[in-house]
Amino acid sequence: MIIANNDLIKNDPDTVQAFMDATRKGSEYCVEHRDDAAKILVDEVPELDLELVRASQEYLADQHTADADAWGRIDPDRWDAFYALISENGISEEQIPVGAGLTMQFQK
Repeated sequence: MIIANNDLIKNDPDTVQAFMDATRKGSEYCVEHRDDAAKILVDEVPELDLELVRASQEYLADQHTADADAWGRIDPDRWDAFYALISENGISEEQIPVGAGLTMQFQK
């Protein structure tokens, strides 16, 4: 889940689109170059265990689109089920409206 401020989306959609494009590109790189992606992460965060990161990367690579036909897409019913869970467990005092906060505006 990627979250952005509504004002940023409204006032600077180019920045939001650039962020989404970069995030998508990074995600696709991680899927296509699993070992390299693991090494890059460990180079930046050396306290991580390389073998654990590699194993995680192998698992996560297939999860990016496990329940969608492309990266960055989410089923609106699944989105609403997430909000229902938040409401049912008292995390939000107010009922969150169906479709609140969901946009496919920045997908390609």
